[in-house]
Amino acid sequence: MEEKKQETGTPTPGKPKKNLTMLIMVLALVLVVIILVIAVIVSSGKDDVTTPTGSSSTDPVGTTEPADTSEAPAVTSGTDESTSGTSSTPVDPVDPEIYETVSKADSTGKVTVKSSDSKTGPLILVNATFPYDYNTGAMFAGGDDISKADAEKAGFFRIADNSIKTFPTKGYDSFLREEALKAFAALATTFESVSGTSRELLVNGYTSSHSSAFTNEYCTGLVLDVRIRSASGDTLLDFNYEAKTVNVDGKKMTYEEWFKANCGKYGFIYEGIPEGKRSGVFRYVGTINAAGVTTTLEAYLAGVKDGSIKSVTAADGSKWNLSYVAASSEENTEITVGANAEYVISGDNMGGFIVAVKAAS
Repeated sequence: MEEKKQETGTPTPGKPKKNLTMLIMVLALVLVVIILVIAVIVSSGKDDVTTPTGSSSTDPVGTTEPADTSEAPAVTSGTDESTSGTSSTPVDPVDPEIYETVSKADSTGKVTVKSSDSKTGPLILVNATFPYDYNTGAMFAGGDDISKADAEKAGFFRIADNSIKTFPTKGYDSFLREEALKAFAALATTFESVSGTSRELLVNGYTSSHSSAFTNEYCTGLVLDVRIRSASGDTLLDFNYEAKTVNVDGKKMTYEEWFKANCGKYGFIYEGIPEGKRSGVFRYVGTINAAGVTTTLEAYLAGVKDGSIKSVTAADGSKWNLSYVAASSEENTEITVGANAEYVISGDNMGGFIVAVKAAS
């Protein structure tokens, strides 16, 4: 009897082991199936990936951007921003215009100007010897929060907010006289057109920091400095940064080279990059006189005064005869320009006037 009970009450050895083996085999089979399904999905996903139109492992020549750096070290090889794909909105070049006022004499050929106007005009020289003191109370009388209306009343336009063309600035109010802003807007628009780049230029002019230092030519509102903004806008490149170039009529040029070659057509002289600075400095003198300034404004004024510079041919091909007239000690100064002649007169801030009279064609 005991033997029978032991037979029926004791599990048969080996059965649990057999069941465990079967379970492992089933799980392995399921795992293999899952791996196969994943492989099929991945394979089909690769087949659906398409290359975007126009993409390439190598960027087309003229469209790649060099890495921007605030230090912008000069290098010998550059990357072009060509006319291909760099400007979101095409712009038309702007023909140079004479933004200074060209007047016409009557039949007497005589013109009367205020003697005090020898201290104003696009050709005035401003330095420690000849400070700017013409109507200096017109700007920043109430600090650096001058209103737009007051600025325009004084003949100045806020660079970052005006009806002509706005430019980014360094975060503070910066102003230019209307004629200088109009001329630089035309120059910059033409650059955008011929170079195909929409890269922003950071432009600064007369600020409140200059209001108490009237020996600084920025006070005239005719001087501006320019740097190049990075693609992200976070950093600034030096104006003479050699790795930033554009293609113009098949010729590779740096920004500085292009502006230096063309600014005279729009009334500017390029004064270069001052020692220790990183911005290119432009001085507006008007389209008539710009062609005559081959070195410095001071040398040009001296040449007209001593008679060694007698005429100039403007960018539009017109010829102008030059002369110097000392300001009278009286309230007014009389200047002879010729009957019915077209003329431009500017003070030199040194006691006289530079007179340009259009030559008969």
